Amino acid sequence: MVRFLWLNIRKLRDFNQILIERKLFFNPRNKHGANPIEDSSWADLTSEQTGNASLLGYDMKSWDCWINHYEGYRWIDMGQPFIQVLQWFTALGWDIQSWTGKKEAPESDSKTWYDLTSDERFSAAQLCYFRMTWDEVEVFSNGGFPIMKPGFRFEHWWKLNDEAREIADKSLKYSEITWNVLGLGAVESRDW
Repeated sequence: MVRFLWLNIRKLRDFNQILIERKLFFNPRNKHGANPIEDSSWADLTSEQTGNASLLGYDMKSWDCWINHYEGYRWIDMGQPFIQVLQWFTALGWDIQSWTGKKEAPESDSKTWYDLTSDERFSAAQLCYFRMTWDEVEVFSNGGFPIMKPGFRFEHWWKLNDEAREIADKSLKYSEITWNVLGLGAVESRDW
């Protein structure tokens, strides 16, 4: 799948221009849901978008599973012969009330991948989730090599605990301003 290839950004300029021209906008951060097109099921895409997605190797099943995770479907459609994913959502605790927002999402929705039970992880995997997409881990590419950004790096300086602030200050030479403005810290501008 194109979404999960890690390539040097410079080599992608022409490819990204094709995606933009064809109205298939893939977020370079590779974070699920970062792009509005990912909210659309295959059936909701325009014919131009499905044609262009097909050129990239997608079909209805691969798009709905790997890109949309069937989240673009109505609850009543999930048991249809061409979809058949209702049992996996049910195993994760979803029902028609939670799916339509009439009650809270199930507990599994707020768990991390490793907090899910083995049965819940199996069900999530049937919906084409894996740890990084389930946890919505932000990943960036550094010369073609994927690197996960630690979640605490996006916390405000004063939301860090005292120990974390001390380590950031003493060991990594961050100040409040260089911490709060991503990319400003000297350690972040180094070529590793």
